[in-house]
Amino acid sequence: MTSLSGFLSGFLGVTGLTVELPTFSPALAPSVFTAPSLRNATYLDYPHFSLSMSTATRSALVVALNVDQGSLQRTDRSGWWTDARLPATAQLDNDYYQGNPYDRGHLARRASAAWGATLDEAQAASDASMTYTNAALQRDTYNQDEWLALEDFVKDFEADANGRLCVFTGPVYGPPNAPSAVYVTPRGGRGAPALVPAAFFKVLAYATPAGTLGVSAFLMAQDAAALRDKRGRGAPTFDLRAYQVTVMEIEALTGLVFSDALRDANPLRFTPPGTPAPRVPEDNLGGDDGFPERRPIDGPRDVLPPVGARPGGGRVRIVSALVNPAGRAERADEAVTLRNTGAAAVDVAAWSLTTARAGASARLGSGAAAVLLPPGGARSFRLGLPLGNSGGVLRLVDDRGVLVDEAFYTRAMVAAAGEGNEVVFMRPT
Repeated sequence: MTSLSGFLSGFLGVTGLTVELPTFSPALAPSVFTAPSLRNATYLDYPHFSLSMSTATRSALVVALNVDQGSLQRTDRSGWWTDARLPATAQLDNDYYQGNPYDRGHLARRASAAWGATLDEAQAASDASMTYTNAALQRDTYNQDEWLALEDFVKDFEADANGRLCVFTGPVYGPPNAPSAVYVTPRGGRGAPALVPAAFFKVLAYATPAGTLGVSAFLMAQDAAALRDKRGRGAPTFDLRAYQVTVMEIEALTGLVFSDALRDANPLRFTPPGTPAPRVPEDNLGGDDGFPERRPIDGPRDVLPPVGARPGGGRVRIVSALVNPAGRAERADEAVTLRNTGAAAVDVAAWSLTTARAGASARLGSGAAAVLLPPGGARSFRLGLPLGNSGGVLRLVDDRGVLVDEAFYTRAMVAAAGEGNEVVFMRPT
């Protein structure tokens, strides 16, 4: 099943599983580039991918790519080109990438688009990926580090049933007039300045071995922390779970409207404030590596920590848990240890620990008495929380309801620790 005519909604090859192109919210629709010759009047088709353009930013709103991992081929890299189907004033060109630190960041990755039954087909897709409509302003350190790691993860994704993926990618822009807004002036001043994206999203859809739709969504800020954090490709400390979000979060930030099927299959569930968080079934905890992470989400604060930092700035962390105590009184002896990594004492009396899978919560203190964690100090809490031996998610929430830290453990981690020993999440220095 190959195509030179754009994104295919039935590409996953499983009966009943379709992945539709996003539509546009009423607020976004007026800025979508339209022409009668385009698909649905809004999508430009290329070999293996389709994209929709914004007249406001002159860049893609979303790029939808089909990937066949089984027929990826090595192709030659062509030069960049503008698309004659759009006016020159409706797209950025090479002048916007000269004399500045911004790369022409592919949205549909060239190496992922370059597949086909023949080398000619793969080369055609590779060449098509080099159009400026498929590029966005990405800082070089971001494009070659965090974003590259996510691109590699998608290209080499292994949890699908048949090597077929549907990938949606696009930029996220902040308010144009905000103090933090960054613009690029084209070389020679020919043309209006272009707003630099504040972040980029990626939504991955695939068929699971059980024949159901699997979806993972990611949001990566192009912020100061990401730009100064140049760790290099394959750094062992890089954890993509920090960037997982809900499909609904991406919709809220971009104005795109994804299909109900995509939204419902997303394992990260957005729950409006005041609504009890859903329970996470045991089989939703993933494999032994715990990735992709699956947990309930109560609001944007839970899924958008600063890039390179743990939620809450990392002052108080969940460092270990005694999940499988020795002896019969297992529930009473189960404990969670917190450590204050900051420079000032923290009163955690009104804070709570929750177990996402079991939906249980317990306050760290009782009454009005303070429970102080001194700088560098650690304390174990026996709260009667159900810490299942088959894996779970622990979440630390402060007195304002803000997520401070969380720790994810699997059955394999509990077994490796052994009965009566703690599962360690962070080794203190």
